[in-house]
Amino acid sequence: MKINFTNKEYRNLLDFLYLGNWVMTANDTEEDENKSKYEEITQKIYSHAKDFGCDELIEFNAEFGEYFETVEFEESEVNQYLEDYNENNFWENLIMRLAERDFFKEISPGEFNKLSSEEKITRTQTHEKKWEEEFSKNGIINLKI
Repeated sequence: MKINFTNKEYRNLLDFLYLGNWVMTANDTEEDENKSKYEEITQKIYSHAKDFGCDELIEFNAEFGEYFETVEFEESEVNQYLEDYNENNFWENLIMRLAERDFFKEISPGEFNKLSSEEKITRTQTHEKKWEEEFSKNGIINLKI
């Protein structure tokens, strides 16, 4: 099978690969063999950068024998997508974890098991709404440990 891409489609594919790889591996502290199959595909796609006029975005590093994103690529609009993702992810996780903490503070383990899934979600969402309003109004200024 052969897939044809325009230069613009290939450029968009580079962003998509980079973002997917970032989400999958940004916090890895060691190599994960299960993810190597994705790196192989990325390298295969990156190897065609010059063919699509993107050689200023992807370069081959002879020392490592691999293709890497250039600084120009990392400073392109793809960076804004990462910043937006990280910002949204931060707030979403903070709100969710605080809501769960507050929910578990107000019930006993025995009571938790008696609640339906719908009741658990509704009660957690009440706390989420409280935290969403707080952070929307004040950011993290009122958080204290």
